[in-house]
Amino acid sequence: MKIKELQDVFNACLEDGIIRKKDHIDIELIKSLLDSAVKELECAKEIDKKVKYHFILFNNRYDILRKLISAFILFDKIKIENHQCINAYLCSRHPGLEIDWKILETIRIIRNKINYEGKKIDKSSWNLHKLQFDIYIVLFVNEVKKKIAEQKL
Repeated sequence: MKIKELQDVFNACLEDGIIRKKDHIDIELIKSLLDSAVKELECAKEIDKKVKYHFILFNNRYDILRKLISAFILFDKIKIENHQCINAYLCSRHPGLEIDWKILETIRIIRNKINYEGKKIDKSSWNLHKLQFDIYIVLFVNEVKKKIAEQKL
């Protein structure tokens, strides 16, 4: 699995106009994305106990993380539709979060292989990625909640 360099991807996203500015912070959309992600996470924890198909669990966590990252970058008055560009923007513009570009790209590529090539995930691979998802999901839930609170000040 070949992962492109962060700066190359970020520059291409800028050049292609994929990273677009917004006029305002849509706090209601942010709250809705956060609420949805938190509820999906509650369901995911129940599904984990019942579902034996790890690719389903992987896709579920990926979607939760993607919502949270989308909510987070909305505070920057940015709109990005492309998942790779969202990752590149996040890692380039928020280095203080210490998000690993290679981890985000790895899970994005795996998710695409699941959805477009029918890739299966074995239990050991799922367990490794589940830990990564859990760490980032908790981080972004906390960051988004903190930024919402700051908006109220």
